[in-house]
Amino acid sequence: MKQFYPFLIALCLCSLVGCKSFKPNKNDGAIGARKEQKRSLEKAGDKADVLDKRLRLAEHQVVMMEKDFRNYIKEFPNSALATYDSVIIKLKQNYQELEKKLQELRQQYKNLQQKWKDGFVVNTQKLNTQVLTMNGLVDDYITKVKANYGDYLKEKNSTVDIHLPADIFFGPGEFRVNYYDKKKRVEKYLQKVRQLRNRERFKNLRDDQLYLKVIAIGYTDGHPIHQSRAKISQACGLPFNTSHQELNQCLSKLRAKAVARFVLAKFSGYRVTKYVDGKGDEEAKGDTSDNPKLRKVDVSFRLSKIPFAKLPKN
Repeated sequence: MKQFYPFLIALCLCSLVGCKSFKPNKNDGAIGARKEQKRSLEKAGDKADVLDKRLRLAEHQVVMMEKDFRNYIKEFPNSALATYDSVIIKLKQNYQELEKKLQELRQQYKNLQQKWKDGFVVNTQKLNTQVLTMNGLVDDYITKVKANYGDYLKEKNSTVDIHLPADIFFGPGEFRVNYYDKKKRVEKYLQKVRQLRNRERFKNLRDDQLYLKVIAIGYTDGHPIHQSRAKISQACGLPFNTSHQELNQCLSKLRAKAVARFVLAKFSGYRVTKYVDGKGDEEAKGDTSDNPKLRKVDVSFRLSKIPFAKLPKN
């Protein structure tokens, strides 16, 4: 009988306070599942926040690059750096696409979060998979931004642009640099190019280690060509009866070629190349008050210690 008392006492206690070892709670599994869903949701939300911050930092870098680029190109419109315009546009479009996808992920997160609060069972696997994919896309974008910004800064810091402070004007139908005053005027501005040679970034390099690009853009006044028709058509390799517009187009390029040839002869020790173009009677950039008829050539230079890989071919 004495051995029976402990068992009886234990039985009475279980009946009074309950005994979980004998009565398992059927809701434990459901509660655990809901907690796991909440943790998974919060994890996806946190990752989305981090992606948003990283994406915005990369976008800020693109904005800085564009601001610097616009200021530079405003001063040197013929610079080789002008090719970065399309790069910046593409990076900005890429950012907008990623921003849209990120907003869609945020909306999915909010929808699932509300369903969870309303007591529904939610599946977070798809959301987490999409967040993982988005992380890869953001990584790729950041890599592109850094690479392009790095190339831009490298090219800008390795190169100096200079634009002649005055234009080289021609008489009607004229396209040769064969007058003393014209040669003297060009030579005066070439001294400024030579002064660039003494800058810190170039002074320890030999001439044959430097790259010089001459960019010459020619213009005409668009007036009909009469007295010089034979001379111009022959130089252009065009029939004598070619239209005035075509002859003016060719005349503007002949002027650009003549100036570029004269300039390049002064820098034979450098790795020199040229880009020439004729705009015909198209309105020139800058101040044309000295010569409203636009019979002139605009000249720009780029001196660099790296090759001009991004310059247009000609």
